[in-house]
Amino acid sequence: MHSQAGDDWRAVKDHVLGRLRIPPERRGRPVARAPERRRKAPQSSSDDVERRRRALALSHAAGDPTDTVVERYLASSDIALPDDLGVVLRFQATCAFGDERMPVMVDLLRFNGERFGG
Repeated sequence: MHSQAGDDWRAVKDHVLGRLRIPPERRGRPVARAPERRRKAPQSSSDDVERRRRALALSHAAGDPTDTVVERYLASSDIALPDDLGVVLRFQATCAFGDERMPVMVDLLRFNGERFGG
C-alpha cells in the first residue's frame, strides 16, 4: 500500500479495513475463501431447443433495420448503422408479446461462431 499523503502503510491499511467495516479483532487474520465450485457443462433440454428454434425463426422473419425505428433509435444514441449490420441486427415490425404486437430490434447472438439465439 502506498499513501500519496505520505502516511504510514499500517495507518492506511487500518483506514481501509475500517471503511470496509471489518472489526479490529478480525484484522490481520487470513480470510477464508469459499471453496471453488466447478461449473457443470450446460445440458440442452427440449425447452432450450424449442426456445432456440423460436429465436432463430424470429431472426429469420425479421428484416433489414435500415430506414426503420431501429436505425432512428441507434442514431439518437449517436450510433451509425453500418451497411453490413443487417446481418445480425434485424427489425421485426409486429412481434407478439402476449396479446400485443409491437416493433422490436432483433439481435442474432453467436458463440464461437455458432448461432444460439436471437
